[in-house]
Formats: sequence, C-alpha cells, structure tokens
Amino acid sequence: MDQPRPDELAELRRRAYGRAPDIDRDPEALARLRALEAGERPDEERPAGQEPAASPPEESGVPEADSAPPPAPRRRIALLWTASILASALLAAGATAGVTAWVADRSGPPGREVATLTLTNSGDVPGWVNSGLADSLVSEDFHGLRVLKQPSGEDGGSCIYVLQSATSDGDAYGGLAYSGVSYSGCTAGPFPAVAQLIVTAAQPDELRDAFSEGSALRFVLEGETVHVSTG
Repeated sequence: MDQPRPDELAELRRRAYGRAPDIDRDPEALARLRALEAGERPDEERPAGQEPAASPPEESGVPEADSAPPPAPRRRIALLWTASILASALLAAGATAGVTAWVADRSGPPGREVATLTLTNSGDVPGWVNSGLADSLVSEDFHGLRVLKQPSGEDGGSCIYVLQSATSDGDAYGGLAYSGVSYSGCTAGPFPAVAQLIVTAAQPDELRDAFSEGSALRFVLEGETVHVSTG
C-alpha cells in the first residue's frame, strides 16, 4: 500500500460518513479506509513477526470502519422528497379549490337556470299597485306566475313580487284586490332583489305541471331582467 495523500483519509471518511455516503459501493475504497484508520503498514515495510500497531481513530466519536454506513441521510432525503411532493399536491389542491370557488361566485344564483324573464311596462299590472304603470314593470307569464318590479324607497332600490297571473277565481289584475300567492324580495345596497318559493298545491296548475311539488324556485333581479333557477 502506498503512502496516503494528506487529504486521502478525510476524503474516504467523507464518502463513508458524509451526507451522501457511497463508499459501500466501492470495496477498494472501503478497504483503503479500513487500512488507513487501523494504521496498517505493508508487510514488506515492517519487520517480520511484528504486528501492526493499532492506532485510535483520529476523530473521536467516529464509528468503526467495518460498521455499515449510517442510512439516516438517505432516509432524511427520502422523507424530505416525500414531504415536498405532498406540499406540492396540497398547494395544487388549494389552487384548484380557489379557482372553483371563484367560478362558483361568478356563476350567479345557485341551481339550474330555467328561464330569463324580461320586464316591461306593457303587461297587466295589479290594480292595487299604487305607483302606477310609469314606475312598475311586469314580466311575461311564467307557468301561471308573473314578476312585478317596483321602486323601493329613495335610495334607487327595487323590489320584485312573484304573483299569480290570475287569481284562483279567474279574475285578472284589473280588480283592486289580489288574493293569490305572493313572494317578494328587495335590493339591499349592492345585493340584488331575490324572491324564492317552494312549489306547493297553492301554486297554479301550470307551475305544478312544469315543476314537481317540493321543487325550489329562485327569482333574481338583474336590471330589467329576472333570472329564474330551480334547485
């Protein structure tokens, strides 16, 4: 065995005990490390019969050379790699959830939209409406119902009323009394006017023919248009 270089032992120890040990795959390097740490000399350089003197390791706390290299660094690297994969997956899931929530917020009323009703001042308006035709708008018939829009207060708000197109006794809106179903909702600052109802036996036959009893209907005002959704 030739004389070791000044940094040879340090390099071999780095390969054996460093953060990325690989000396176990190099038998010659491992044997060289054992020889250097044991202070062995070639047989031809020591007198016959003289056993090599064992020298203590140069650094305290260094494990025996014939011990297997500690696997902790490899496990630590594997754990860090697994943690990074999990973190990336969680971030991707969070980003996806954020995009989904944003799309849901932009999609408008919940449920499936079934109709868009246009409000005009040319339809039949109940006789009890005090504001008159100039300020009231009404929609076309929607399965026996109509939507009436009226101004609300002095803040520029509006209210909508979901009414029967004709009362149960067949009278249209020409009278001064109204005895049919009524559902209403008003704007509140930036929030639109919303009226909601559950289809029951009290609603017109046309509505119950189009939607089964127990169905939910939601009427949302948007300008001079009402979006109807079912849940």
